Amino acid sequence: MKNLFYFLFLFGMLFNGCAVQKKPPLEVNIENDLKSAIFSKCQTGFSLYDLNTQKVVYEKDADKFFIPASNTKLLTYYAGLCALGDSVSTIKYIINQDSLIVWPQADPSFLHPDFPNQPAFDFLKNCNKNIYLINGSYIGEKFGMGWAWDDYNDYYATQITDLPIYGNMISVSLNNGKLKIHPDLPAMFLCDTILTPNQIYTQRNPYNNNLSLPFMPAVNYSQRIPLNIDGKTTLVLLSDTILATGLITKEVKPLAYRKSPEFAKSIATAPADTLYKHMLQRSDNFLAEQLLLNMAYKNNVKTTQSAIINFIQYNYLRDLPDTLRWVDGSGLSRMNLNTPRNLTAILKSIYAKAGEKRAFEALSVGGVNGTLINQFKGDEVYVYAKTGSLSNNYCLSGFLIGNSGKRYAFSMMNNNFMLPLTNIRQEVERFITSLKNQL
Repeated sequence: MKNLFYFLFLFGMLFNGCAVQKKPPLEVNIENDLKSAIFSKCQTGFSLYDLNTQKVVYEKDADKFFIPASNTKLLTYYAGLCALGDSVSTIKYIINQDSLIVWPQADPSFLHPDFPNQPAFDFLKNCNKNIYLINGSYIGEKFGMGWAWDDYNDYYATQITDLPIYGNMISVSLNNGKLKIHPDLPAMFLCDTILTPNQIYTQRNPYNNNLSLPFMPAVNYSQRIPLNIDGKTTLVLLSDTILATGLITKEVKPLAYRKSPEFAKSIATAPADTLYKHMLQRSDNFLAEQLLLNMAYKNNVKTTQSAIINFIQYNYLRDLPDTLRWVDGSGLSRMNLNTPRNLTAILKSIYAKAGEKRAFEALSVGGVNGTLINQFKGDEVYVYAKTGSLSNNYCLSGFLIGNSGKRYAFSMMNNNFMLPLTNIRQEVERFITSLKNQL
């Protein structure tokens, strides 16, 4: 009888153990989906988090580190929610008799063509004072850590400065058969500009702003090229723009760096949410880097990327599951390393801090706008997310609405593939859509 009792006990334990090990259908389906022929060609990590129950639904290699690319902008967005407030400061200033002394605050929207409302510029052109611009407040590098040196001519590798102007960029386009450069740069910047035979795009000199223009551009030719920026470039461009209004007749003059006094006044630009949407939906690297620097000015932090990133990590990201490597605001650097479960944790924090409506509106909406305008099309919107693309890497992190109406945060990171990016994108869309139909 005693032996029979032990036998039944062991049998019961074995039966219960087998029952516990049986996986729910959703988990089995996700595992099978992640074994597809496309995903087998990638290093893939995935995390799914239920925002209603506050529980992890599924993870695969969610603690492994991946290059996040522009998913890094989610960190910059959350940092802005915590460290910037409702608006972005363009300048600080004091008036000293007939002089206006100006401290730039790294506002990316200053004279940016996508932001027509320019309160700081309106103030400067109407001040009727001698304008002095403080130089040297930004002590960091022109480029982010780990950026590729040969990207300098590409629109996504814009230089970082304390007073961005015109987006730190020029555009070259064909207008009525003639090449047009905007903004009109002073002649000192274009002394060696030439038309080059057999060239179909504009190439800027890596060390100055001399341009090699296409001799026979395409009919619909348009290109944006980052300016080579230093204190003199900014000063001349600002002077030239203000003088062109005819309201001020004296050039803006430089002034050696000094700390702004506590009584200095501030002029803000567009609402911060407007800049966040532009940054996230268009995946704008320039805005991401400048917003990060603007946070440094706002919080009296040393004006380098590493200093403000350390400040943000210490104050707002201490509870992440994994210790990440974060080196720039945009994700252009391949030195960034993050995990899927970190990104779902950040999305959870964004959701709690901003609220659902504000968080969803900031991101690209599947089938509607931003970098997801051609994906996740359907009768109902169910994906609000941030893409992240570099050569051989594609990530997608954001919010998913299941068929049940429940809300989820997810992060899917794919690295080190040799397939065409289109194939990976389509497979991620298929996987997320299949998941949505099961939730």
